[in-house]
Amino acid sequence: AAQPEAFNIHGHEVRCVRKDGSEFSASMSFSDVQVGGRRLFTALVMDITERKRIDRMKSEFISTVSHELRTPLTALIGSLALLKEESGPLSPTAATFIEMADKNADRLVSLVNDILEIEKIEAGMVELKMERIALGSFMEKALAMNAGYAEQHGIRYQLASPPPTVEVMADRDRLLQVLTNLLSNAAKYSPSSEVVSVRAERLDNRVKISVTDCGPGVPDEFRSRIFGKFAQADTSDTTKKGGSGLGLAISKALVEAMNGQIGYDSAVGAGATFYIVLPVA
Repeated sequence: AAQPEAFNIHGHEVRCVRKDGSEFSASMSFSDVQVGGRRLFTALVMDITERKRIDRMKSEFISTVSHELRTPLTALIGSLALLKEESGPLSPTAATFIEMADKNADRLVSLVNDILEIEKIEAGMVELKMERIALGSFMEKALAMNAGYAEQHGIRYQLASPPPTVEVMADRDRLLQVLTNLLSNAAKYSPSSEVVSVRAERLDNRVKISVTDCGPGVPDEFRSRIFGKFAQADTSDTTKKGGSGLGLAISKALVEAMNGQIGYDSAVGAGATFYIVLPVA
């Protein structure tokens, strides 16, 4: 006889009630096991009230610090712009230092914006404008908008095949943000002169959009936290490749908010394919 399909649900968050009527947050996991020819089910309930309290305190701290950083950063960037425009000819050394400060200030602004973005998403403060989006024209526009970034890294984007004639239900700006993140990551990690392949295919009532690079692939030890906050495969990547390590975490949160899924396939040394799956409109 055919074996029943395995049953596993991990980390499903629910609200529970104690005997005194008070409520608390819990993480529930379910699984099955075969014992003596019988199929038994197990459930594990874990009180996560304290964990959520600590997470909330951490999020509030990060959000406060990020907001407080914006004011001095704005003043710093404005001062650097004035220095470059109105201070007259600069010595090569001074010009180099000012340019370095300007670039690092821009990186810091990007990091602060990413932190605030993911905090807003997790707090449920991001309002999505769901609409029907024609996939073909959308993908062509996304590749055209990111072509300049690809050129900076000496690679190019290419549609592997014409997208299916179908509409997806999503927030246009947020979907563009997610696809831009996948494209920029592929450009950063692909060797110069390579091609990043972009593909869309229909899977029944869903659409899968894939971005395949020619980079080193995802290290085995990094796979369990690849969609986590501040995730970097190598601590040196932040300096070499740029970025905050929040791009994939933000992308995951946005895709799931649009009723989709995000994932990847990779073999070490053979590149990686990151994909999103969205419902057909």
